Amino acid sequence: CAAAYNGISNFSSHPKPISILLCSLAMNLGATGFHRFYRFRAAIERFDYQGAARELDDSNWSKQLPNRAKSYIATLNQS
Repeated sequence: CAAAYNGISNFSSHPKPISILLCSLAMNLGATGFHRFYRFRAAIERFDYQGAARELDDSNWSKQLPNRAKSYIATLNQS
């Protein structure tokens, strides 16, 4: 979870489901991979969860892990 905490400047300001999602995504991608999601992280920092969902949906990661991506996107869209 350190990669998410360090990669999102306002990490502790987000609702718990988003924080859990960020930690899970950071663990799946690794610190370097998580930091490469520039537009996703920028959307999260703006509390633009629908924008973050679009960024995830547009990523190669979502095509490699479609079921996990759908779950994360649903969580983002519900927040």
